[in-house]
Amino acid sequence: MDNKDLIIETITKQNANLTALVQMLTESNAALTETIKELQETIKELQRQLNQNSQNSSKPPSSDGFNKPNPQSQRQKSGKKQGGQKGHPGSHMVIPHEPDKYNRHLPKKCLTCPHLNECIMKGNVFTCGEKRYEVNAVITTKVTEHQSILVDSCPCTGENLSGEFPEGIRAYIQYGDSVSVLAGLLSTYGAVSVMRIHVLLGSLLCVSLSTGTITSMVSKCAKKVGGTLQTIKSMLIGAKVANFDETGTDVNGKTIWVHNAALVAKRMS
Repeated sequence: MDNKDLIIETITKQNANLTALVQMLTESNAALTETIKELQETIKELQRQLNQNSQNSSKPPSSDGFNKPNPQSQRQKSGKKQGGQKGHPGSHMVIPHEPDKYNRHLPKKCLTCPHLNECIMKGNVFTCGEKRYEVNAVITTKVTEHQSILVDSCPCTGENLSGEFPEGIRAYIQYGDSVSVLAGLLSTYGAVSVMRIHVLLGSLLCVSLSTGTITSMVSKCAKKVGGTLQTIKSMLIGAKVANFDETGTDVNGKTIWVHNAALVAKRMS
């Protein structure tokens, strides 16, 4: 075999190898293309599921978490100016009761006048002009001391007698119902945490309530309204129309849902 035949044979083998390689790459490329298509469909499906919420699927509102959908408002502009409209009764500050203290401000010149006392004694020199009121909040506590009175020897019977404390007065120092009601209102209606109630009452009233005591107070208040809650529940069950809603809050990094139901108020004619 001469060099020409050897070259032809070598080229033929190389061509066969290259043809086989091309065929393999073509098949591999087709398989990869199919895989890419499948992955693209998977991505689309995952994106569709990720974008689902209570408004575009059958998922409940509680599954939205804090990423609730914010649809564009359907309300149309009325063309009216912002703020209170003409004829609206509005609201204004009122004096809650008669003043507890009166501060009379005399003219500065009168304060240094040697005849000031004489003018005050006359009673007809100074008259009230403009009045202005300042309303402040006074937060304080009321302490009631209960005393058990002893009788060493009753003049009638000679017995040793002692007065009895009212029902509910059991400890040397205890907090009254008003403190329990305040703690219950802050915890339930105000949605204030037990620790913050502890700080608030301690700072404002100098009342040192432990977190355990606050929890017990809230439980005590809950028991007091047990009958009322049962009545409301019965009314809801028997109502033809009722409102239901839910709201979420973050507790230690987890979403906790509070569900509520309410009766539909009748319009007054």
